Amino acid sequence: MNFDIFLSVSGLTEKGDTAFRLVKEESELARILTTHLLLERLLEGWICAHTGVDDLFKKPEKGSKLDRFSMTFSSKLAFCQRLGLPMEASKPISTINDFRNGFAHSIDYPGPDVNQVNSLMKNVDSFNPGKKAPSLFEDNYGVVISEGDYTASYLLCDEKTSAGLKVMLITFSLITRIISYIAINKKVSGGKKPQDYSIRYY
Repeated sequence: MNFDIFLSVSGLTEKGDTAFRLVKEESELARILTTHLLLERLLEGWICAHTGVDDLFKKPEKGSKLDRFSMTFSSKLAFCQRLGLPMEASKPISTINDFRNGFAHSIDYPGPDVNQVNSLMKNVDSFNPGKKAPSLFEDNYGVVISEGDYTASYLLCDEKTSAGLKVMLITFSLITRIISYIAINKKVSGGKKPQDYSIRYY
């Protein structure tokens, strides 16, 4: 697995731009859709890192004789499973895909309810490679976003935190756990190593 390709294609960086934008976003739909796109890029990164083709999902340049390659989200997830993504990680991703599809296929979909979010938390919390990730059920687990005069704090176990923000926080934790899994279980190539990598806002 080429970890450099994984990082490049998935778009994972140490900058908090995406987290900051999601926290400030008032629309639950936008939060879920953006979180879903983050996971889709992660799946593409996983596939590209294993195939060694970093532009597999990019649109071919004008004049190229190559056909555009595409897969559905579900197909990408299934392919990642066959390429070693553990079921403990793929199950929560599938759940978030269901949330996204709820918004996409129903104008009355209210978003995930408390029970669905708690179930997602339990699934992600049980996936803890190396047993180093803090529990999502800790009272102080959350995110603090600060930029200029703007500062906001959101806790995962706070009833006031919206479902969309909770899904975002859970997703960020899932991504760090996947990187921990890579560090422990995958033979990686490339200049960057997962054990040296941190995503501060995840």
